[in-house]
Amino acid sequence: MCKNVAVHPVAINLTSLHLGTAVFPYFVTSDVTAPVIDCPPDVVAEADWDADNTEVTWSVPVAVDNSPYLPLVSVVPAVVPPTIMPIGVTEVTYVAEDGNRNKAKCSFDVEVRG
Repeated sequence: MCKNVAVHPVAINLTSLHLGTAVFPYFVTSDVTAPVIDCPPDVVAEADWDADNTEVTWSVPVAVDNSPYLPLVSVVPAVVPPTIMPIGVTEVTYVAEDGNRNKAKCSFDVEVRG
């Protein structure tokens, strides 16, 4: 049996006019393992002396899963590097979700100094 898989027993009833009713055991499996996603380290950038923001970039994390399909990855706030960020600290969170709705997330801070 595979690791990190939930097994749910189900009974299937089959009825035949000639043979009567028979019950067959059947097992349904579902993936219960969250994807894996690793964020980059915190980012620190300097704004120009007369600016209240600056362009910042980082490596977008890639998520992997125990299934053959890549998880869906979303980001909050909805930013794509390189992007303009204001002076201050902004937390960036990436969320990976697989086809069975298992989720994993990671976060890092983007600090723009003025």
